[in-house]
Amino acid sequence: MVEIAQNKGASETHPILSPNDEFSNYEFYDHLLISPKKSKPEGSYVRDALGRGLEIAQRAGGVNPYKYGVIGASDFHNGLSTSSEDAFVGTFGGVDPSRPPPSVADFFKDWGEARKSVSANLYETSSGNLTGVWAEHNTREAIYDAFRRKETFATSGTRLKVRFFGGWDFPAVTLSDAKWVHDAYAKGAPMGGDLPAKPAKAVAPKFLAWGVKDPNGANLDRLQVVKIWLQDGKHVERIYELALSNGRKIDPQTGKAPAVGSTVDLKSATYENTIGATQLSALWQDPQFDPGVPAAYYLRLLEIPTPRWSTIVSVKRGETLPPDVPATIQERAWSSPIWYVPGQSTRRLVRVARGRPHVLKMAPS
Repeated sequence: MVEIAQNKGASETHPILSPNDEFSNYEFYDHLLISPKKSKPEGSYVRDALGRGLEIAQRAGGVNPYKYGVIGASDFHNGLSTSSEDAFVGTFGGVDPSRPPPSVADFFKDWGEARKSVSANLYETSSGNLTGVWAEHNTREAIYDAFRRKETFATSGTRLKVRFFGGWDFPAVTLSDAKWVHDAYAKGAPMGGDLPAKPAKAVAPKFLAWGVKDPNGANLDRLQVVKIWLQDGKHVERIYELALSNGRKIDPQTGKAPAVGSTVDLKSATYENTIGATQLSALWQDPQFDPGVPAAYYLRLLEIPTPRWSTIVSVKRGETLPPDVPATIQERAWSSPIWYVPGQSTRRLVRVARGRPHVLKMAPS
C-alpha cells in the first residue's frame, strides 16, 4: 500500500510531472518540512511510481516493485482523526477542533521565533484523509484480506465511495442491473488486481466505474480514469473523462471538459449543492489499447468546489483570507489501480474476493 494523501498534502502527482492534468495542482507539499527548499518531484509521487514500476518490470522480467494499492491518512501526531474541512484547525498548534485556532502571530510567539522556518505558512497543511476498504464482512480478518488484495481507495477527507472493475466482456447493460457488482466480480477484476488474460477476440479492456457523493458532503463534478503505459520504454499518462455532471460535454477542440462552476460564497465560507451530481457511473473501453504494452489504470472522483479549511477558519476569526493557499478546493477520491500485463493473468489475489465484498469500512490511517 502507498499513502496517496495526508495532512502534508496529496502525493498523487505534481504539475511538473503531469502538465496536462488540470487537477494536478492539489494540496501538495513540495518542500522539506524543516526548510522552504523545494523537494524533487521525480520519484516523490504515486502516479510517477506506477509508471516507473512498469518500466522496471519491462527490464526485470516482469517484476514490478511499485504495484501499489492506495490509502489515505492524517499524520496529525495529536491523536485526532478530523478529516472534515470544518473540523480541522491546522496541524501545527491545532490540538482540539472545538477550540479556536491560534493566530499566526500568537503561534510563533508561543512556539519560538527561532523555529519559524519550519513552516513558513501555517495554512499550508491539509485536513485528514481517509482509507476506504471493500470487504466481505466488517471484521478485522476481512478488512486485512482486502488490504492484502489492495481492494482499497482513498479520499481527501470526505466520505466518497468508488468502485472500479476491469474486464473484457462486460455488457452495456451491466450498470443498469441491480446485481452489477456481483457480475463485475464474476467477469473481471476489482481495484488492486490484474486484468484477466485477454481473450483472443477481445479488442480492448472494459472498465466499470462508479462513484457516489458523501451523504453529508458536496455533490460530484466528474469521474475520470487515469491511464499510465509505456511508450519507447518510458511511461506516459493520459486522463479520460468518464462521466460529467450537469450534462456537460467534452470540447472536441481542446479535449477538455468545461468547469462545473462554483457556488462557494467566500464571505461566509459556505457552498450550495445546486450544481453537480449525487452519483456518477460509466462503462468505458480503452480507445488507445495496445495488447503488447503493459498499463495501469485508476479511478479519480472529484467533488464540486467547496471552501478550504483555511477559508473557514479565517471567516470564523474575521481575518483576511491567507493569500498563499487556495480559498476553495475540489475534494476527491482515488481508487487502487488495475494492471494490464501482456500475456499474463495473475488472479491469485482476485480469487480471495469471490465472496463479493459489499461491506465498506472507512477510517483514518
